[in-house]
Amino acid sequence: MPITKSAIKAMKQADKARVHNRDIKASYRSKIKNVQKEVSTKGKDVAKLTSEAFSVIDKAVKKNIIHKNTGARRKSRLVLNINKHQEKPLVLETTKESANKLKIAKPKTPAKKPTVKKAPIEKKTTKKAS
Repeated sequence: MPITKSAIKAMKQADKARVHNRDIKASYRSKIKNVQKEVSTKGKDVAKLTSEAFSVIDKAVKKNIIHKNTGARRKSRLVLNINKHQEKPLVLETTKESANKLKIAKPKTPAKKPTVKKAPIEKKTTKKAS
């Protein structure tokens, strides 16, 4: 058991974070299982459930609960599994907000003016009396 106050506080924070992270991981795993169950029963809501699963995975990546490559790998494997069991490949529709973001082009930043380097100033040296 920790003795110092800071160690006790750190232990409490770690336990709280562990429970929170576990809940988020459980939620994205259950979303993935729901998608896989829907695919195996040839359901109609595969695209919607996949979009929800992607959203939960992306949120976990954004909060640094899982690594970005882990999130990408899970999404990739999920889509591969879906496409393997369906006749035509899955096409996810974007939401209005993300579609608007794609259409808006970012304004380019103006080019900086080239800076002119000034000639170095010569230092005046003084002779010390010996």
